[in-house]
Amino acid sequence: MRRNNKNISLFWYGFFAKLKALFGLAIILSGFVGWIYFESVWVFIVAFIVGMIFVFKGGSQRFDYQRQSGHIMHGGDGW
Repeated sequence: MRRNNKNISLFWYGFFAKLKALFGLAIILSGFVGWIYFESVWVFIVAFIVGMIFVFKGGSQRFDYQRQSGHIMHGGDGW
């Protein structure tokens, strides 16, 4: 059986996209905990902005992974 290196690299590309989005959510959660602990809303605002950047970047990278691997179904493709 032949090994497909493109699929292996696409797997890691999608895996790191999910990891990046999860890291963004962890930053947002830590900002919320910091807001409660330090009682400063600026901690949460900065963590929220940085976390959302990671979440959006991971989401766009995940969409690009799905596009490259052929997992996106369009309206007419399912027939």
